[in-house]
Amino acid sequence: MHSNGNELNRQRGAVLAICMIVLLVLTLLSLSGARSVILQEKMTSASRDAQLALQAAEAALHAAESEIYSLSSLDDFAKEDGVSHHYRTGNLPLDLLNPSTWENAEKLSASEGIESSSRYLIEEVGELAPAPGVVEDPGNNQVSDPSFIVFRIVARGQGRGGTERILIAHYSKKFL
Repeated sequence: MHSNGNELNRQRGAVLAICMIVLLVLTLLSLSGARSVILQEKMTSASRDAQLALQAAEAALHAAESEIYSLSSLDDFAKEDGVSHHYRTGNLPLDLLNPSTWENAEKLSASEGIESSSRYLIEEVGELAPAPGVVEDPGNNQVSDPSFIVFRIVARGQGRGGTERILIAHYSKKFL
């Protein structure tokens, strides 16, 4: 009987070792799954932040287009160059990634439905060039109309997490 009790203790020791190994494997699998979930959560958050930044930039672009549309003359555009978010031809800051570039930019308020920061700058580019094939012919009055002015809009949106999106678009308006 003594040998039977010794064999039972060995079996209990083997069961304990196997249980410990199974617990270790299950713990490692759980940790791996948790890391995967955390990584997916970070990726989802970054994607959402990028979408918010893009939406904010698009809202700023739309606001700038509305502002240009409301101008009655080019005199209303830039009374003093660089004082506001309006710039005359060739004076728009070139370093769009520099935070100081955006200090004078027009900022959209949260009341306009923007969850994140959005700003825009507008530059008067100049007159619209005549369409190819249109020649000045005083007899037919087919000349380019110099009253179309082209504007460059630079819109910047920033998500809650700091992701930035910058959009550049051109908009033309005919002044009568």
